[in-house]
Amino acid sequence: MIKKILTIFLCIMISITILIVGCEKKDVINSSEETNTKEDIQADLEENKNIDDITWSYDKSKVAYTKDIGDYMKQLYVWKVGEENEKKIEGVNGNLHGISWSFDNSYITVNEGTSSLKNTIIISSEDLQVYDTVENAGGPIWAPNSEKIAFAVINDIEPIIPIEFNGTRDIMIYNINLMTKIVVIYAENDYLYLPISWDGNGLKYEKNYLDDRESEELVYEDVGYDIITEVYTAKSKNMEENIKYPVVKNMINKDNEEKINNIIIEHLGVNEEPAEIDDENFKATLHADYEIMKRTKDILSIRFFLSFYQEGAALSDNLIDALTFDMKTGKVLELKDLFKEDVDYENILNSILNEKIKDLDFKLYEEYKGIEEEQGFYLTDNSIAVYYQEYIYTPHTYGPLILEIPFDEIKDILK
Repeated sequence: MIKKILTIFLCIMISITILIVGCEKKDVINSSEETNTKEDIQADLEENKNIDDITWSYDKSKVAYTKDIGDYMKQLYVWKVGEENEKKIEGVNGNLHGISWSFDNSYITVNEGTSSLKNTIIISSEDLQVYDTVENAGGPIWAPNSEKIAFAVINDIEPIIPIEFNGTRDIMIYNINLMTKIVVIYAENDYLYLPISWDGNGLKYEKNYLDDRESEELVYEDVGYDIITEVYTAKSKNMEENIKYPVVKNMINKDNEEKINNIIIEHLGVNEEPAEIDDENFKATLHADYEIMKRTKDILSIRFFLSFYQEGAALSDNLIDALTFDMKTGKVLELKDLFKEDVDYENILNSILNEKIKDLDFKLYEEYKGIEEEQGFYLTDNSIAVYYQEYIYTPHTYGPLILEIPFDEIKDILK
């Protein structure tokens, strides 16, 4: 009798244990051999009310999702097709939202924070470890090759009207392999940027104005290299220098990258000590800045502005300068390099430029003499611009003389 009672009791306990274990397993979500396909995993996830933001990789081999863990907190999980159990991504929890995958399925991103200011956590889908975290105010937008991510980031420019942030928004590109963060499009105080999408034609982004102008949709072309700004400052007893200059980064051809950067540094005298003279009363400052005028896979054209002021002088001396690079070779282009070899380009350009001189609304200091032997120039997206320093043809109040010739007017003689 006792054995029968013990047997019945044991059967009851086993049944209760099976029921409890079954319930526990339901909470952590796992799959039997019959429920390890994509469709069955999807069905299991949809049945669980605590699951949100279900996002499959592009090859449909893995799914990432968040699970409510209380106190408005969520935990990130990943489940691979064919595996019995989901996997918890350690350390990735909080106010999670906006899961996305790289196009090659190598990385997962999830945002933590508010919809406007957040940290994007980048996770390797291979080992499920956190790879990096990027603070931003828009994005992430993956490049088609999965090597870069576009974000909007807050700058320190005070907007013209009060907005949610203390600055406006630039476009920054994060290089997944190099882990570099480079601002590629700078906003001003009356507008801000937001990345939208990225395809074979480039990165689409919005330019949102802070006044009554309508928003614009623009495209940024990924040209295979990035440009960052460096600042060189130096001081001697007579001279102070502040030189902003561009540095080319992330080129595939590192020899050309180094060559181009060295040319820029030498051209501007970066890292050279300011001159010193015996006259202690002589005090001067030199400021330099730059602007990218044309930037493509093949051409980089940079315009420099230099301002020299001697203490006690009525005005500063302002200069314009430029460098145009062939990005395939790292060579600095001369004006003649733009034209076919058997063409008398100087006479053709002079003819066009003389007509443009006639259209000016002021008179030159002296008669225009045409293209010089070492003519200063730069390129824009649509034209060649030749320039002459102030006081050669123009007064200081006007600045340097800059004459632009549209490519359409000379397309027959261009290389």
